[in-house]
Amino acid sequence: MKATSRFIIVWLSILSGLSPVFGQSRFSLAVSLGYAYGHSDSKQIAPIPDPIAQLPTTEIITSSHSSGYSFGLLARYAFSPKWSVNAGISAGQALSVKGYLSENGNKIPVNYTNTHRDEFAYSVPLQINYQSSTKRLSPYFSVGASLGFRTKSYVDLGNGQEVAVKFGKPVIITPGVGIGVIYRLSEHCSLIAQPGFSYNVQAHPNYEYYHAYSVGLNTQLMYTF
Repeated sequence: MKATSRFIIVWLSILSGLSPVFGQSRFSLAVSLGYAYGHSDSKQIAPIPDPIAQLPTTEIITSSHSSGYSFGLLARYAFSPKWSVNAGISAGQALSVKGYLSENGNKIPVNYTNTHRDEFAYSVPLQINYQSSTKRLSPYFSVGASLGFRTKSYVDLGNGQEVAVKFGKPVIITPGVGIGVIYRLSEHCSLIAQPGFSYNVQAHPNYEYYHAYSVGLNTQLMYTF
């Protein structure tokens, strides 16, 4: 926690010293809309005997890919014409998930389409941004993390019934990067488009391996006061 606090203080000190005064307003609000493709795979050895396979443990392997969308509201503060930070709230849904679950080699296919369109997964994105020029069109880079809050998942029991479950930790921190462009539509309005990549770097000590990442496109319509 102390290391994280020092990191934030150092970044704020550096950014605030880049350009103490500039003409454009420092505060902006943006609405965001994004689409993402995600993939995850894992392997776990559970200390549960398998009487059918006559094994002392159960090997559980999962693999899945999903598609989904998100939308949100962001507040941005600019330290200089090129450097800024933003934070906000985002809501999203997985549209579909396909993959399989394997127990000691016995594969069970997973083919899930989201029918709970009134439920959303919420997250808080935190980013540091850099645009390489102050021209009308400029490359735009972002690095940061998203704090995702655990939500319900639904398991199909195979007879038309579903059961709601919750997996994982209450809050998951997922770092990510975005590389795109910012285009100034007018004095106050700008459009940002960024392909991005995020990867789950948290430890999973109960797994032989655990990989989860997503790639996607995020767009923002930003208004500067």
